[in-house]
Amino acid sequence: MDSSENFVRLGIQKGGKTGKPFLALCKSAGLEFRGAYFHEVFPNRRAAANDSTATFEDDMLVETTGRFGFGLQLRLLKNGNLVDDLPKLDGIIVGEDILTERALPQICGLPGQTDITVGAWLGIGDCKLCALYPEDSIDDQFKEPSSENLRRLFAENAHYYTKYPKIVRTVLAKLQGGFGWQERIIYRDGGLETMVQEPGDLAIDIVATGDSARKAKLNFDYTIGDSTTVLAVHTPRMATCPELADRLRTLRESLLGDRAKQGPQANSLLKLWRPLDQIPRLG
Repeated sequence: MDSSENFVRLGIQKGGKTGKPFLALCKSAGLEFRGAYFHEVFPNRRAAANDSTATFEDDMLVETTGRFGFGLQLRLLKNGNLVDDLPKLDGIIVGEDILTERALPQICGLPGQTDITVGAWLGIGDCKLCALYPEDSIDDQFKEPSSENLRRLFAENAHYYTKYPKIVRTVLAKLQGGFGWQERIIYRDGGLETMVQEPGDLAIDIVATGDSARKAKLNFDYTIGDSTTVLAVHTPRMATCPELADRLRTLRESLLGDRAKQGPQANSLLKLWRPLDQIPRLG
């Protein structure tokens, strides 16, 4: 048997809004890892006797307590590579925003036609996807958040800057007249606050604390969807490794305890594509 069969292999973001919070969740559950990045995140921790900053590879962390009866490897990846690399792994720790944007064709598929199963909603890295616009750029009558006013907000602006073009297209498809506005979408990866200083422009972006938006004097009252961090599982891998589903359940319960089977938020970004009860989930 390949030695990799004795491990659960998960991809995580190195840093960002999901990677460090996931390691903190692991540490709070009593897990320890061998690898330089774990020491970087927790520089003041007391090292275990068998600990070492050296690991098999610079981009990997290996769990050292051995409490599960199987190994746990964490691959450190760039955020944009998480979904692309999922077929090479057992699962990934990823924000719903990235998962839905990068995996839209699979998530939109009919039941049984998706390669992605949600193993857990982890409740870390929470944020929301918002429409951002200059504070004084629209009339007071449009400032009360509602579906109708969101439609008006899109209708009255000429450009939509975003790194989530698939999400924005889906939102527009749900709005009356929105199909005709899809040509207004302009892809930008970063620096969105600087692009919407004039009336007529919107940015669609993730907001966590809102500090950056406030500093740029942007309104972010219109929430398109909530995003949290999920464990996304490669469904075909569970078919070839019968033990994987049970191992993931064990890991989920160790990390989340009584919250292990909690579902998504009612305004989850995943809900844009499928009813929440139709999203493939690990029972």
